[in-house]
Amino acid sequence: MHPRMRWIPFSPIPSKRAAAVLLALGASALLIACTNKTESPPVPGAAADSRRQDYDLSEQCARNAREWFSQFFGNGTQNGGGAESQSEYSNHYNKKLNICIALQSVMGTTRDSKTGKVSVFESKGLVDVNENKDLGDYFKFVDPEHLMICSVNGKSCRSRDEWEDLARPYMTQ
Repeated sequence: MHPRMRWIPFSPIPSKRAAAVLLALGASALLIACTNKTESPPVPGAAADSRRQDYDLSEQCARNAREWFSQFFGNGTQNGGGAESQSEYSNHYNKKLNICIALQSVMGTTRDSKTGKVSVFESKGLVDVNENKDLGDYFKFVDPEHLMICSVNGKSCRSRDEWEDLARPYMTQ
């Protein structure tokens, strides 16, 4: 062995001073590594957070629309007063307008109390669910065909196709 070198027995348990030195060196290296970054990489969670928020708003819209429909139309079947109808709905969270929309569709019959004549009708409604505000209405008797109401957000229309064209942006944005 070289005269200047001496043998130091190995101890698996470091001294308190050695542990403190190792801890300080590790912390310093970590601090240097963290502060030497010149640019931060894009946060992959930001897009995921946005998609998660959109999903949550869409789910909340579905719950609100279900409650709205149940409150006003029950199970969708209505009988009474000489009329029978079957209603259904679909909903959409409109990100552009930040509103929950329900599109209600109704098919039914009504009986004239004086003549007994039965008429078939079709109705559609576009509603801001949270405000319970009508955005569009469509109502026509089917036989003979007679359009009674056709408008979306103040714009008049003359047919079911025109009404659906006016209503489409509310249900797709």
